[in-house]
Amino acid sequence: MNRQEIAHVELTLTQQAKEYLNDVVSKIVSEIEYYYSPVVPRIKGNVTDNAHLTFFYGLKPEAIENADLNKLLSSVQIKELKLKELSLLNGFESLYKILIVTVDDSDKTLSTVVNKIRKFSDRPNSYEFKPHITLAYVSSDYELPSELPILRDTVATEEFKTLV
Repeated sequence: MNRQEIAHVELTLTQQAKEYLNDVVSKIVSEIEYYYSPVVPRIKGNVTDNAHLTFFYGLKPEAIENADLNKLLSSVQIKELKLKELSLLNGFESLYKILIVTVDDSDKTLSTVVNKIRKFSDRPNSYEFKPHITLAYVSSDYELPSELPILRDTVATEEFKTLV
């Protein structure tokens, strides 16, 4: 059975922001602690080289070409993301953990954009928006160190992309 393709909208980060996040990760994760999936190519240890914030996951692939969606995305101006804290999520069947940095949305700017994007989905409520940036996939026994680096307040963004 073929897996149905699903499109998503992401906000990419500047190269400088990606380098900063890579530096953070390199301070708290050693090479031996990374997890590399034998079957899912995107699950590959340190992924800060592709750091982004996923705004909405669950669009039909043809939504990428939707003129109204593209008009909406080109009108949104988000120049930076406010960083909150480093944390871990459990990965698929607890085979690994996902190191993330949560992103502040207390002013609901990000959620407002997500809700506008939902209108282009046939499953508008299938995605619970929890703003974060995935930094790395780590082993299932990895724990955050007791002393974490102090994070910058913000990182700069680059552009919205729609991808399958």
